[in-house]
Amino acid sequence: VFFFFKQKTAYEISACLVGSEMCIRDRYMGKASFFVISILILANCYDDEHIVTKEEIAKEVDSLIITYGSNVRLQNQNTKYYLHSHEIRWGSGSTQQSVTAMKDNSDYNGLWTIKEGEDIPPKIYSDLVQCGDIVRLEHILTKKNLHSHDEVAPLSGKSEVSCFGDNGSGDEGDDWVIECQNQAKGSTLKGQTEFSLRHKITNRYLSTSRDFEFNVRNCGNCPILGQLEVSADYYASTSTLWKIHSGLFYRVKQDDSDTVSYTHLTLPTIYSVQISVVAVSLKKKIYSHQI
Repeated sequence: VFFFFKQKTAYEISACLVGSEMCIRDRYMGKASFFVISILILANCYDDEHIVTKEEIAKEVDSLIITYGSNVRLQNQNTKYYLHSHEIRWGSGSTQQSVTAMKDNSDYNGLWTIKEGEDIPPKIYSDLVQCGDIVRLEHILTKKNLHSHDEVAPLSGKSEVSCFGDNGSGDEGDDWVIECQNQAKGSTLKGQTEFSLRHKITNRYLSTSRDFEFNVRNCGNCPILGQLEVSADYYASTSTLWKIHSGLFYRVKQDDSDTVSYTHLTLPTIYSVQISVVAVSLKKKIYSHQI
């Protein structure tokens, strides 16, 4: 399937992913444009004979400078599972929307929008995310924010992590501080950066571990079997290190062409050779093709 579509500027588009389809929408301006996109690759990045490998995509993600408005999939560096949420509530504690870690890297429930903290002036797509920033992560599909509080997590007994709010609005319990590994405060967050997310109110760290997996013994026939508990831990450790694995990103090119591109990079699953790359630039048209 081939797609040709009229161009919009990068600041007019954001992304929401639903099921196996992707629609790109206006996040800030209120004007919606929807189009279904298959497995795409930007023509001016590679020629028609080139097959993009997962190693090339991983290298590209690592080189990216991350901006506000980026939609990211976060991978825990200890378990290699991905931060995930869904319309399933915790059966105990807060009974808010549950947050888990999942092995699958193609589930759109694993995508989160990076936003400024609760009482911080609004950021735009060209604002760079920096180590030490206070941010919120909005779950793309349910429009709730990653949240924590003093409720007890169901398996580990640590602090519960949930999704909270409505249409992206929540409270100060949605604020997280980016603490980068081997980078100074104020330095730019990149795709290759490993970091912890420290909850601003409780000072506890977003964490997951294979020791706390939902199974038939502790969860019965619940809908989250095989997923890992995500909680907020008292101390930073290897279990609290995260990295951006893939997602949809704004890219600001520092040159005289005043070009801004919007790139979608998703690594294939273990059992799939499908690779998805979507890029949008301020050219009159873009050519995409299936690989």
